[in-house]
Amino acid sequence: MTIRRATAQDADALTALMQESAAYSGRYATIIAGYRVTADYIDRHEVFAAVGAAGGGGDGGRILGFYALLLERAELDLAFVADEAQGAGVGRLLVRHMLDRAGSAGLAHVRVVSHPPAERFYRRLGAERVGTVAPSPPEVTWERPELRFRTGAPAAAPSGTRVIVLNGGSSSGKSGIVRCLQAVLPDPWLAFGVDTLVDAMPPSLRTSDAGIGFADGGEVLVGETFRTLDTAWAHGIAAMARAGARIVVDDVFLGGPESQQRWRKALEGLDVLWVGVRCDAEVAAAREIARGDRPSGMAAAQAETVHRGVAYDLEVDTTRTESLTCARTIAAHVRDAEGPHGP
Repeated sequence: MTIRRATAQDADALTALMQESAAYSGRYATIIAGYRVTADYIDRHEVFAAVGAAGGGGDGGRILGFYALLLERAELDLAFVADEAQGAGVGRLLVRHMLDRAGSAGLAHVRVVSHPPAERFYRRLGAERVGTVAPSPPEVTWERPELRFRTGAPAAAPSGTRVIVLNGGSSSGKSGIVRCLQAVLPDPWLAFGVDTLVDAMPPSLRTSDAGIGFADGGEVLVGETFRTLDTAWAHGIAAMARAGARIVVDDVFLGGPESQQRWRKALEGLDVLWVGVRCDAEVAAAREIARGDRPSGMAAAQAETVHRGVAYDLEVDTTRTESLTCARTIAAHVRDAEGPHGP
């Protein structure tokens, strides 16, 4: 078996292999219904095919599987193995080839939005689960695992961990951890929190349905204008990171995985450390009373909800652990990503 770059002449064969896949029968058929691998698609992307060896039991010259790698998005877009070639190691060879190509192109990671039954296959080959992609009806009515391969290649400059995202409820201790991180990390790290964004907004957006407001019980209400500015803020932080700054973000994922996905989109291509900051609701509520600058009930309301469905690289808990200790734990993971960083 050999793996070669696909050509425009392979378009029909690749489309047929994909459309005939038993893995996409039944409830999964809608995602590929009518989809074609076109000559233009093959020309624009890294598309490679596994071809049977000449004289190899009738498979000589026949396409047994293929993959498509999108370099600009660092993502595996398509990966199929012919039904009759299942179990022959074709998929494993294709994935290894794909990771070699990605590494040669300078990609440190490759994202995979996996067909649910294929998740175990990818994870056996070294992929890690980093999240869940929500359904997008009518074609996709099921959740899909979001996975990530590490290629072993150094990240393209700027390299190493560029952004640390801390997510936790109000009064969970994020601000203290941020200050300690800035003290223990050897390089300068800028700090931005969601409070920075709110403080930068005109007062009118704090009393308008379009902006941000607070209901009884500590519920936070955000409008369309706030969401637009929030998205712009995230992309602005990403631009600073791409320009060379290292940044710690202190946020509250009110939308859970949806909020994380917004950050993933803004930070695409950057090495990000995702950190969950937890604190027992009772302890957070006591801190809320002591600080006196938050609506009553906000800390308890957010203590668990902001973490549901969110994928982290690590979690810290400030209920009984000091901010400095938490910061050192986080810094150790930054050091692992970059080599010399961390205390």
